[in-house]
Amino acid sequence: MFIKNVCPTRWSSRFSVCKSLKIGFKGVLNSLKSIALNLDQKAAIRHEAGSMYKKIDTHEFSFTSKNLQRKEIDNEIVRKKSKQLVAIHSENLEPDLENEIIQFKTIVKNFSAEEKSSMHSLLEALTTSKLNDSFPNVEIALKLFVSIPCSNGSGERSFSVLKRVKNYQRTSLSVEKMSSLALMNIENCVLQSTDWNDFVKEFAAQKARQKL
Repeated sequence: MFIKNVCPTRWSSRFSVCKSLKIGFKGVLNSLKSIALNLDQKAAIRHEAGSMYKKIDTHEFSFTSKNLQRKEIDNEIVRKKSKQLVAIHSENLEPDLENEIIQFKTIVKNFSAEEKSSMHSLLEALTTSKLNDSFPNVEIALKLFVSIPCSNGSGERSFSVLKRVKNYQRTSLSVEKMSSLALMNIENCVLQSTDWNDFVKEFAAQKARQKL
């Protein structure tokens, strides 16, 4: 697995880059460190390698703040970050978010390791444990987090799909039907794994003509 360059116009290249970096993370760090310490290299190359090594080693390249990567987060940091989040999503979140998060921190400690393994698992554990009534803003914040796309790949795929869906024979299709066809094309794997017997029976029952 080799480290690849990021292509600004192809969403699939970002997946390949992240995958190769994840698999060869230690090798990348060792290579950058050896280049930075190699006196045979040019000074500019050694400086660039050393700078990249420090950023990757300290996780500064990550999307998540370094403060949020700590196991124990100070309540003042929680309050500050909560206020920033409420200011951005004022239509969905209330100022009580900071107090809910501080209380939720103590409850999360009782969750299993599997329930805390990811944001999706944490959100599922919150909703199934019926704690969402006590922490409505925390639930909304988690839903916002898990729904944020990691790249613009979905938008790029939509335009790519339109080339195959909207041909000269379908120029008169409505926007709603065109959007539905594009979605079915994008989620082709889900469609193939769906059992259509119930849908066919329901459709046949609604459209069946009664004989006199």
